[in-house]
Amino acid sequence: MLAQDRSFWLRLFIVVAVIDIVHVTLSDVPAYGYKPLLMLSLGAYAWQQTRARQTPQTRALLFGLAFAWLGDVLLLFSGPGLFELGLGAFLVMQLLYSRAFLLDARRPSSRTWVLIGVVLAGIGALMARLFPLVPDALRLPVLLYMTAITAMTLTALCRREAVPPARFWPVFAGACLFVCSDYLLALERFGTPNAVVRFFVMPTYLLAQYLIVSGMLQPVAQSSGPPATQPA
Repeated sequence: MLAQDRSFWLRLFIVVAVIDIVHVTLSDVPAYGYKPLLMLSLGAYAWQQTRARQTPQTRALLFGLAFAWLGDVLLLFSGPGLFELGLGAFLVMQLLYSRAFLLDARRPSSRTWVLIGVVLAGIGALMARLFPLVPDALRLPVLLYMTAITAMTLTALCRREAVPPARFWPVFAGACLFVCSDYLLALERFGTPNAVVRFFVMPTYLLAQYLIVSGMLQPVAQSSGPPATQPA
C-alpha cells in the first residue's frame, strides 16, 4: 500500500505537469485549477519517501518544496506586490535547498573549482544580458534572488566529491535547469514577449524540481553503503 501511495503521488505530478505544459502552449489563461497540484504532489511524494526517517536534510527539502508551492500560487495572480512575494517565496526555497545541499558538501577539488568558475561565468553572462531589462524598482530583489540561486547551484556542485554520481548529477542538473528556467521567466516578464521562451519556462522548472527531489531522495529510498568518492 505504501509503495502504491508513493507511485500515486509521482504519477499525479507527471500527469499534472504534462497538462500544465499543454495548457501553457495553447492558452494564456493561468492554470488556477491544477497548477497548485504540481508541488503539492511532488512534495507528498517526497514526504512519503522520507517520513520514516526524517533528517535535517530531508526537512530542508520538504520545506523548500512548500515554499515552491507558495511561489507557484502567488505567481498565478497579477496584483500589486504579488510578483515580489512570489520571488521571495522562491528565494526562501533556494536557501532551504542550499541548506540541504550543504549538509553533503565537501571542500572542492581543483576540478570542481574549474566547474565553479564555469558556472559563475555562465550565470554572470546571463545576468549581464538580463539586468538592463529589469525595471529599477525590481533590480535589488532580482539581484538578491540571483545571488540565492547562484549559491544553490554552487552548493549543489560542492557535493561532487561527497556523494555517488547517481545522487550528484540529478541534483546539479536540476540546479542548472533552475537557472535556465528563471532566466527564461525573467526574459518573458521583462523582455519582448516570445512564445518559444514562454513554452520552455515550465518544462525546465518542473524537470529541475523533479531532478533535485529524485537525486536527494536516493539514499532515503534505497539502502546503500557509504558514498563513493569521485576522483578529483
